[in-house]
Amino acid sequence: MTATGFARAAAAAAYVCRGATCLAPVTDPDEFGRPLSWVRICENGGRPPKRTCDGGTMLTLYQVEWCPSCHRVRQVMTELGLTYLTVNVQAERNERADVLAVSDQTSVPTLQDGDKVFSDSDEILEYLRGTYPAPENAGRHAAAGAWRAAVALSLAPRAALRRLKQVLEEKGFKIVAQVRGQTISELLPKEYVLLEVAVPVAAVKAVDIDPLAPAAVLLPMAVMPAESGGSVVATADPVGQVWLYGEPPLTRIQAAVKKRLAEVLEEL
Repeated sequence: MTATGFARAAAAAAYVCRGATCLAPVTDPDEFGRPLSWVRICENGGRPPKRTCDGGTMLTLYQVEWCPSCHRVRQVMTELGLTYLTVNVQAERNERADVLAVSDQTSVPTLQDGDKVFSDSDEILEYLRGTYPAPENAGRHAAAGAWRAAVALSLAPRAALRRLKQVLEEKGFKIVAQVRGQTISELLPKEYVLLEVAVPVAAVKAVDIDPLAPAAVLLPMAVMPAESGGSVVATADPVGQVWLYGEPPLTRIQAAVKKRLAEVLEEL
């Protein structure tokens, strides 16, 4: 196929080169600004790192969206305000020729920064935080991406549990289950208590939208003793439990639950 013929075919779909004999021209959106349907990523290896407009090397992250370790790296890169190129790799490891070409292995995340390559998420985070200074709003990004919340109380755990249950009921939450930590494991603190709570109206709507997403029905919360005395109330983030599903109606419902939950924590 000629280069012109390939370009015409590429208008319908993105292509991935899988061999050194490919005749198609290598095009990337950051070089030519073409729409995604024209983009192809060559996996032959040996290509130099992407360059920024000022001549520096662009960070390149090889990743997949469903990988928790990849998410960790993206979160920190967001906190640091970094601009980077994302290469979404194949799901099957034996098909990740692009990752193999730059790192001699096929796991993700893999980060390339010039001639430096890292393939362990802990090493990647250590490198990023040690190399790039954090901007002023890094803490806000970190808090938004934590997908959980906790408040410290001066009350003893039992008193904190009573107060939490009272405020939850006042705000329209229903306590579905209460489990003591030692029922789960004797290694947990005696005063650790797990609650499963729900907003009934929101739960019905969530099941109607996606019956295969039970995480949108129940919200786990915990009361535990604090090391310095008093207690801690911790909760999962209602939006954080469903955002990866990519269902806007479900996310909107959970956002309303999150707002109500914030009122609970504020009143504790």
